[in-house]
Amino acid sequence: VIEDLRIPRRPLAGIPQRPAISLRFAEASECRWQWFRARPQAGQAPSEEQDRWERIEDGGGDAMVYTPGERDVGKQLKLECTPRRMAGPGAALEVSGDVASAVTDSEVVPGPAKS
Repeated sequence: VIEDLRIPRRPLAGIPQRPAISLRFAEASECRWQWFRARPQAGQAPSEEQDRWERIEDGGGDAMVYTPGERDVGKQLKLECTPRRMAGPGAALEVSGDVASAVTDSEVVPGPAKS
């Protein structure tokens, strides 16, 4: 069970984004993670929540920690977590819980300039 899931409020490109998570009956290392970036909207609200988000398929989009890149600048990020716990050592059976999500408060901004 996910008791709390938070991600950095103001993400910077090039800086890894690590969630703060509080779990019960699950392990962060066994959870399923998926990052999303907001789709560009032509000045109007999306009709469906899923239409608003594009799954990040590359660059660690399915990992707990994600480092935003140039492609993410100007877009909000969203993280979904599905809590999981293996039933026993080496067991194929898994126990899953409800998906939780967190969204950044602001869009990704360019990170510090590299010299």
